[in-house]
Amino acid sequence: MYAALRRSRALQIFALLFPGGFWLTVFFMIPLVLMSGISFLSRGPTGAPALPLTLENYADIVRDIRVAPSVSFADGLQVRIFEGLYLDLFARSVWLSLTST
Repeated sequence: MYAALRRSRALQIFALLFPGGFWLTVFFMIPLVLMSGISFLSRGPTGAPALPLTLENYADIVRDIRVAPSVSFADGLQVRIFEGLYLDLFARSVWLSLTST
């Protein structure tokens, strides 16, 4: 096995890229695909995701942003995007990302 790895440039590249690619696939891509799929499900009677597939969740986001720039959650919790606290947190996040980059 080791001799074949030393002879083949393609196997060397694969051996170097496999651990990182595997890690990204398992811990990033699979959860991202699962959450994307869940976002198209409607809410069942208990509030859990259930069939049928719908675009209602995305329509609610667009509707909320057009009417009042806020995000609504279950039980009436509402986050207003352009309030001072959130603008301050957003500005700090941008500043930290710029300085760390």
